[in-house]
Amino acid sequence: MYFSYGISRDVAVTNAPDSNFCDDYLVSWGQRNRIADPGVQARSLLAVSMILPERLTAVEDALADIPAPLQMTAGLNWCDNINLSINPTSLSAPGKAAATVELVRPYE
Repeated sequence: MYFSYGISRDVAVTNAPDSNFCDDYLVSWGQRNRIADPGVQARSLLAVSMILPERLTAVEDALADIPAPLQMTAGLNWCDNINLSINPTSLSAPGKAAATVELVRPYE
């Protein structure tokens, strides 16, 4: 996503609510730009080298400029973790937009 579209991706461990609204997902652990972690990046580049070796140099160059991983705040919901640059205690619940969360459950 970062290489192709310049999009920072969030990855988190959450509860499993019945709804698909971000304020129902409580974050236990999460990071933005996890691909910037050296261990994760090394494994990603290995996969790229095996699948798309002709793109490896371009992907390496793009990932060299990716921002460092940012930790999400455990105990807050997904909505409150969307903007990691603001103080989470300054967020107010009334009037929040109801964003949706991509639901991925590979082992159901």
